[in-house]
Amino acid sequence: MTAPLFRLNGDGTLQGPAEKEGEFFVLPGMVNAHSHSFQRMMRGLVERKNDAHQDDFWSWRRLMYQIAAQASPQALKTVATWCFLDCLKSGFTHVGEFHYLHHRPDGTQYAPTHKIAQLIMEAAAETGIRLTVLHTAYHWAGPNRPAQGAQKRFVFPSVEDFLQHVARALADGKPRFCDHGLAIHSIRAVPPSWLAPIAAFSQTHELALHIHACEQPQEVETCRQAYGSTPIQLLHDHGVLGPNTTLVHGTHVTEQDIELIARSGSKVCICPSTERNLGDGLAPIADYLSAQVPIVIGTDSHARIDAVDELRSLEDHERLRLQRRLVWLDHAENLVEALLPVACVQGAASLLPGRPDQPTDEVWVRIPPHLRTASPQHVAEDWILGGSGRDVSRVRVGGEFVLENGRSTRIDEEQLGHDCGQLLRQL
Repeated sequence: MTAPLFRLNGDGTLQGPAEKEGEFFVLPGMVNAHSHSFQRMMRGLVERKNDAHQDDFWSWRRLMYQIAAQASPQALKTVATWCFLDCLKSGFTHVGEFHYLHHRPDGTQYAPTHKIAQLIMEAAAETGIRLTVLHTAYHWAGPNRPAQGAQKRFVFPSVEDFLQHVARALADGKPRFCDHGLAIHSIRAVPPSWLAPIAAFSQTHELALHIHACEQPQEVETCRQAYGSTPIQLLHDHGVLGPNTTLVHGTHVTEQDIELIARSGSKVCICPSTERNLGDGLAPIADYLSAQVPIVIGTDSHARIDAVDELRSLEDHERLRLQRRLVWLDHAENLVEALLPVACVQGAASLLPGRPDQPTDEVWVRIPPHLRTASPQHVAEDWILGGSGRDVSRVRVGGEFVLENGRSTRIDEEQLGHDCGQLLRQL
């Protein structure tokens, strides 16, 4: 295979002398900081009108619960393998799995309690992708409302029980390239008394801590009514905000919320394709940038999996919201240097806080023929604006090419497709 035309650093700058012409350019492996792998099954099954109710996030969630209630452990591993392979093919080499399907559908616990997490790690190890399993705390359906239906799979009776579950998972070890982290599902799903113990555990064990926050106006209003504050203020008051913490979505926030996030050193994970799909709204990205809040990306429900599309959507969404162009260039020289660190440097810091040794994975992107003699800057910006995951040809993780010519070197893709097809027919 010919040498790459050029390489990009994780901060978006060009590395080393470029060749006179080439078929590929190389960039660092990108990080998908927010994933619910089981929701990959939902694509194509939940885009149907129902006149009995308003079609919004909450109606989508009811359908998601129906699917979550049916999934067996083996099904969850199969769909995780499918999802992680899709991520690799898009250029992601590291996924943060926000994992809350802990138990059986009736709520009884597996032995060990982290059995499903183990299966998801096995799926990542077999695929060849890096994984951080974010073990997610969940207790009730809302303030003083017991869990119902599929939510019984998610819940722990006490914060002590949840933290013992995480401690057992940590003690059991992990496959190569897999790590553990923590998550709080949301202020809807966890009592305030759980927040400080979970934050302290994450700090003691130097683990990433993620939480859904301010995704929906109803969530914000529920928090105001129950606790007299915004979700961000509540998290701040209980010591959850900090450098190890990533707030997922952060869509419906106040100026005071952004100030608290910025002062704490917390990050915000924007999930553009899912936020569009669910009608969540547009996060105030320009305000986060002005406050120097680090932003990362995730594909969340996997309505789409395309790393470069998630990145450019950070700019596209702000153009629509603010009705002007080149919003990110208020803070960077060009869109490559503005956006690539989101998926590389900042993404890695979100899942592996405090690690100075960032992974050195590689993504080889095919250059279209008409650009093979263009300047490296032109090629890179053309891809950021108009490229897709289909341009990814090779992916190297930990020194091994786990993708060659767009195909897995480890997984029998035909068999995987057959297995996934059977799952979808059952649904």
